[in-house]
Amino acid sequence: YSRESISKVVRVTGRGHLDKALEKNTGVIALTGHIGNWEMMGAYFAMMGYPVNVVATTLRDDKLNDVIISIREGAGMKVLERRKGTMGAMRCLKRGEILGVLIDQDTSVQSAEVEFLGRRAKTAVGPVRLAASTGATILPVAMLMTDDGKYHVEIKEPICVVGKPRTILDDVKKCSRAVEDFILKQPTQWVWMHKRWKSVQPELYR
Repeated sequence: YSRESISKVVRVTGRGHLDKALEKNTGVIALTGHIGNWEMMGAYFAMMGYPVNVVATTLRDDKLNDVIISIREGAGMKVLERRKGTMGAMRCLKRGEILGVLIDQDTSVQSAEVEFLGRRAKTAVGPVRLAASTGATILPVAMLMTDDGKYHVEIKEPICVVGKPRTILDDVKKCSRAVEDFILKQPTQWVWMHKRWKSVQPELYR
């Protein structure tokens, strides 16, 4: 896609939430999951001139990893490797830029157990801690395919987080619920084959 062609297949609602948050110059955490076309969403905003950074896990296959990074960077995104910690993420937020994070997988990052689609699941606390330490705004966002084969990006209102130790769990619940809402709208567009609940023992559900 070029800037002109991609704008013909993507429509955005809630863009005002993003522009208003960026005006604060404290950074924006674009919160999403593996729902719809999340890769194209980052590329779209980068091609529209927004400063987009994405956190990505390095793939085991070096050649494939290089290809994917080149595609993302070719669209104008900056790629931050998850294994290198949070410093890169904090720097981009302090520059007033956008940080895209996906929180719907059970990974080795620091997490809290909160309800997700009716079951408790490990969910990353990183976005909440970053928002608390940098003043960044957390905005839930997702790009879903529409019936005509085009795409709709929905940007929701900011998630208010306190970021204090006693409120971390509640803050993570708000983030998880926002991603859950996107999935419930279009469950067939969620990458559901990931073992989302692998770390929480089944007896906890009984």
